[in-house]
Amino acid sequence: MHRFCGFMISTFASLAAFAQEAAPQGAAPVAAPPPTWTSLVPIVAMLAFMYFFMMRPHAKRMKQRQDFIKALKRGDQVVTGSGIFGRVEGIMDDFITLEIADGVRVKMLKAQVVGSATQAVENAREARV
Repeated sequence: MHRFCGFMISTFASLAAFAQEAAPQGAAPVAAPPPTWTSLVPIVAMLAFMYFFMMRPHAKRMKQRQDFIKALKRGDQVVTGSGIFGRVEGIMDDFITLEIADGVRVKMLKAQVVGSATQAVENAREARV
């Protein structure tokens, strides 16, 4: 395999030299091709765009949500992912107990809490206007 690669490289090198010798004398010199790194510029630009406008804001929102869930305490008014409003009555490691009506308590995952009830009401009012 090593001999074959060496043979192919020497063949292409000799063909390139022959092609340069065969060029007509009066022809204008051919411009050198652009450097290879210039083809990477659009890819790097797209990756930077994706990071700063998609991935970074998403990570920031996730961090805020995790901080909100960690800071929950008894008596906080929250809204769940399914739209249920309730008051936090108990907090365990992965679960939370919400009182959604007088004497009606629901045990659910903390991850289902999406935000503060007051913030959700304000967002709904802004959406209507």
